[in-house]
Amino acid sequence: MTNKTQVADFYVGRGETAEYLGTIRGDDVDPESLKAITRFQSELDFRREVKKLILGDEATSNDGTTWPHRYATSGASDWVYCFDKATVHVYEEGHQVLSLLCNGARKEAEFPWHGGLSSTD
Repeated sequence: MTNKTQVADFYVGRGETAEYLGTIRGDDVDPESLKAITRFQSELDFRREVKKLILGDEATSNDGTTWPHRYATSGASDWVYCFDKATVHVYEEGHQVLSLLCNGARKEAEFPWHGGLSSTD
């Protein structure tokens, strides 16, 4: 049995016009290990943190100037993180599994009033 090193690709935007920022490899590229929910809070943070991740281990990363994979799209990568419209969309093996709303996109949920005490009472 072989252990496959995981791959994570990073983009700003989604679809055909997405900007590829780079790729990192390792055992700690999943959202929990990357602390994605607190690490990526704006497009500027996303770009800065991705650059740090790539520069942090140049031996196992790619800076986005060339395509590092034998396959044609990130749909075959273990993890893909796309910052788009104040949200980081996370894909696992080509399927969206998580959406992380950045601070500016978060708002309190609106629920119907059913009587009783309000949450401020």
